[in-house]
Amino acid sequence: MTCPVAASDGIAGGTFKFVDGFDKSRCCRYCGSLHPDDFMAHLETGEAKLGATDKAYKVYVETMRSIRNPMGKFYFEHLSDAQQDRFVELFNAKRFEIDAGRFYVLPFFIQRKPKEST
Repeated sequence: MTCPVAASDGIAGGTFKFVDGFDKSRCCRYCGSLHPDDFMAHLETGEAKLGATDKAYKVYVETMRSIRNPMGKFYFEHLSDAQQDRFVELFNAKRFEIDAGRFYVLPFFIQRKPKEST
């Protein structure tokens, strides 16, 4: 697996050498992101609190009970299309806590519905 953050940085396939994939703690070897399966497992169990940031591509994760990593960062680029869809479902169902009560900036793959005019 090539880190999507490395690809967006223009590094994947370039001259910079880095080891693809995840280390034994299941963090990305390039950007340090939690593994997307672990991130989603935290959300599915309701044991994660997300720290709001002003970035549409990153969130900080604090877990109530560690699955693999008790705290870390997650880059949304690591989510598959199916995981992005599931994230939106969990978000809309309020299945996880956001530290500030809301995202300052929505993840890049979420758009608000336009308000209906009356």
